Amino acid sequence: MWLGVSLDVLQNPARNDQNPARNEIVTCGHLWKNQFYKQHYLANGACYIINGDLDPNHVTKLVPFVEKSKQAIIPPGIYKYAFGQVGTSATFSEDGKYLLLGAPGYYDWTGTVVSYALDPSIPLDRQLKNTNVRPAVPSPPSDHNVSPESYIGYSVTSGKFYDNNLDYVAVGAPRDGGFHGRVYIYEAVQSGEKKLIVTQKKEGTQLGEYFGASVLGVNLNGDEYTDLLVGAPLYSSDSGVDEGKVYVFLSNGMGLQEFAELYGKNRFNSRFGTALANLGDLNQDGFNDIAIGAPYEDGSGVVYIYHGSRSGMNVQYVQRIAAFEIDSGLSGFGIHISRGFDIDSNQYPDVLVGAYASSNAVLFRTHPVIQLAAKITFSPKQINTNVTNCNYQGRDVPCVNVTACLWYAGKHSPSNLDFQHTIVLEPTNQHNLIQPRGFFLHNGKSLTVIQQKSKLDIGMDFCIMDVLYIRPEIKDVITPIQLLYSYSLVAPDSSLNQFNGTAPVIDPMSPSNITSSVTFQTGCGTDDKCLSDLRVSAVLLGHTDTSYLIIGEKNTLSIAIEIVNMGEPAYLSELLIYLPSELPSINQDICSEYNDQQIQRRNASLICDLGNPLLKDIKVKLQIKLDLTKIPTDKKELEIGFEAITASNEINPKDNTLKIPLHFKALADISITGTPTHEQIPYDGKTEGRISLPIAHTYFVMNHGPSPVQVIDILLYIPTQYQGQDGTVEFITFTSLEADSGKPMTIPAKCNDTYIQFKPIEVDIKKNRDGISMDDELVARGENKTFFDLDYGIDSSEHSDDATAPLRFKRSNDKKTSRKRKDIVINCETAKCMAIQCSASPFSDTRKFAKITVSVLVNLTILNDVLEPWYQIEFITGGEVQIRDDSSGVVARHHHPDKTMVRTAIVSSVLRESEEIAQWIIFVSIGVGILLLLIILVLLIKFGFFKREQKEKMEKMKSKGDMKEYEPVEGESTESEALN
Repeated sequence: MWLGVSLDVLQNPARNDQNPARNEIVTCGHLWKNQFYKQHYLANGACYIINGDLDPNHVTKLVPFVEKSKQAIIPPGIYKYAFGQVGTSATFSEDGKYLLLGAPGYYDWTGTVVSYALDPSIPLDRQLKNTNVRPAVPSPPSDHNVSPESYIGYSVTSGKFYDNNLDYVAVGAPRDGGFHGRVYIYEAVQSGEKKLIVTQKKEGTQLGEYFGASVLGVNLNGDEYTDLLVGAPLYSSDSGVDEGKVYVFLSNGMGLQEFAELYGKNRFNSRFGTALANLGDLNQDGFNDIAIGAPYEDGSGVVYIYHGSRSGMNVQYVQRIAAFEIDSGLSGFGIHISRGFDIDSNQYPDVLVGAYASSNAVLFRTHPVIQLAAKITFSPKQINTNVTNCNYQGRDVPCVNVTACLWYAGKHSPSNLDFQHTIVLEPTNQHNLIQPRGFFLHNGKSLTVIQQKSKLDIGMDFCIMDVLYIRPEIKDVITPIQLLYSYSLVAPDSSLNQFNGTAPVIDPMSPSNITSSVTFQTGCGTDDKCLSDLRVSAVLLGHTDTSYLIIGEKNTLSIAIEIVNMGEPAYLSELLIYLPSELPSINQDICSEYNDQQIQRRNASLICDLGNPLLKDIKVKLQIKLDLTKIPTDKKELEIGFEAITASNEINPKDNTLKIPLHFKALADISITGTPTHEQIPYDGKTEGRISLPIAHTYFVMNHGPSPVQVIDILLYIPTQYQGQDGTVEFITFTSLEADSGKPMTIPAKCNDTYIQFKPIEVDIKKNRDGISMDDELVARGENKTFFDLDYGIDSSEHSDDATAPLRFKRSNDKKTSRKRKDIVINCETAKCMAIQCSASPFSDTRKFAKITVSVLVNLTILNDVLEPWYQIEFITGGEVQIRDDSSGVVARHHHPDKTMVRTAIVSSVLRESEEIAQWIIFVSIGVGILLLLIILVLLIKFGFFKREQKEKMEKMKSKGDMKEYEPVEGESTESEALN
């Protein structure tokens, strides 16, 4: 039958010494079954009344739904009393005139509240045993669209919600209102089955939050009206599930208005608001306090305590009682909470909390509560550093008298208590990061913390008096010296497991400490307040505030700063400079960096002392230099901040701060160049065993700046296959791919050569006259020459020692070499190339470079099979570079080449054998030649080429006898003589 599902106690105000047993208890079992027919049980529900003495002879059973004729209405087949489940909730009205029993199963689970009218002057068992007593079973309201399965009566409470001095009933219907939940307020019905007359209705805000699952009428703010709390334990936040909440409604006599919403700690699946209880005045401040259960919080349950107040209630809980902190075996703690009831006669209400899942109930007894008040006074009220009326170590110093007083009060509290007192000088400097400006002198020792125990009488002041010495060398005479006075109860000597009902606790609303300050006489006006006006300006030296700074172009940046005070003296004036981590300072002028012994102010990088005090119209100029070498290339903008601060009162703080944005660009000009180990290689096709020639091309990659580059990608193109008439042939063998990275001026580079098959050089190089390999000799001399000195068919008698002498080859007597020689170019346009991917990093020094050498063997035997007779083969490789995307922010310049080609010429001294010429071609050629000769001869005769006109003229002149006057030209005479 679930006996105990609801329980309430009537604390009858008529109780006195002559009539002590006037407290009454009601408890119900809502699943009590009434058997009307065999095998037919109806869950009508039942409640039991017993007096405060728990006398079994004074127990009354209430079963208002057992009338057989009202179990159902047929037709239309409606269950009326049959599954009424009366007693699901139960409470005595606030004035003790009604017993209210919730019956949510009434009338097809629409629900109602059964009420018994009571006479406080007659014991309940005597009243309720009277057969003439009939409960009122009102019908659900018909004018509020109440639907079946609304569960009216799931919770019930009462109170004086209006100013007519009548008790009204507040009943919860958590499934009403389209499953938003409702609470109905109506006037109590004394008898019969009248319909509920609703005076006010409250509805939930979230679908399915079970608004109305619990209700509590309680006067929170001490006025003459009852306020209302409504639980919605299935409320869920946007990101949670079933955290639960409680709505607080305050009454102004005209109705209930929402005041606040409570959430506890808003924990997942807590179901905060499942139980609500009026604990009475726990802290004896004149306002009722409440408890709210969250039976599933932390997996075992939690109860929250809230205090009422003049404004309504404090929305922050004052105590959180977690089940696992009491006993790890508790579960479901907070499913039900009793009213507050003093069981140990210490005049403070105690409370019982049910933990249904572990079948436990936990009793909490209340300690007396005391309120504290404290104060600190100084004499004189201000510190004058020019007045030295105390002596410390033979030196006169300023001082001030300090008095700290404590007072306590509390209802039903002990007449005297032991307290621990602690006074801390300048508590913000407890770790002595800076030297304290004062001290207390105890037994010759300077202290910043003093402690003392004392016994206080209730309602009486207890005071500690001491002298505060001021250090004469202090600089900060504008900031008041602060004292922290804290105090606490000294725990009594008693067993931890034994409850001491007289041992008090401090009211959580009472402060456990206070702070007070004593000021200095500064001479700034009559009120000793210095009204300063600091102004900051700054300029970049060598730059405008809008120009871009090229990363890497300059290593430093100088900033000129000026601070001026336009107001009264500025004490402890300082300039704070905020620098990004990428812009460290090099020189700091009068500024300094923070260290472990200083208190870092607002995360500033530098602090600059401007003077103490900085007087009116005084300017302070300083200059700092910043390091620009640590700025990453992807940084587009940085900001430098300046802030002038003072312990004085700043009247115009807007011009105390200044921010300078710095804009950056990263520009880099990268290049690639290359050189062959040998520009020309002579080749004699008749050299036996010579099938391949070694070629090595070296590439150099540089960053010419100004900005650094993290990674440069390098792509090398090597011709490896040639397309002949009979198909593609591969004529290249890789011997090595080297990247110099161990030398001081080289940058580490690496290449992806996993798909390249390397073979060692196996070329049979001829020896020189001394029997030494010419390659070895060149390396030993450190010279970079061609292979012209190698004996590859070169005529040594015609070879000049002059490096600039032209190359001469011995003529071949082979008749087949009369064909015309050809030049052949092998590059990525005439042949298929292999791309080799390399990279190098970092390029932060423009003097350094990356070096990559590709060495191959060119197989001429294969090439000769697919090439026509040739004089020279020009073997060309290529390379290109680009800035990798990872080096983000770097803009490429193109003043230097980012592509290049490297050439090596293989020069042949003998043509390859050609095919024999056909005889008919020879005869035709001879005939064509004779015919051309005859044509030319005829043309010469026709134009008089063979006539001697000059000789005939000379003979005529001789015959006339005038040869003496004739002076022949030298050429003509010579010709005449020749003709004779």
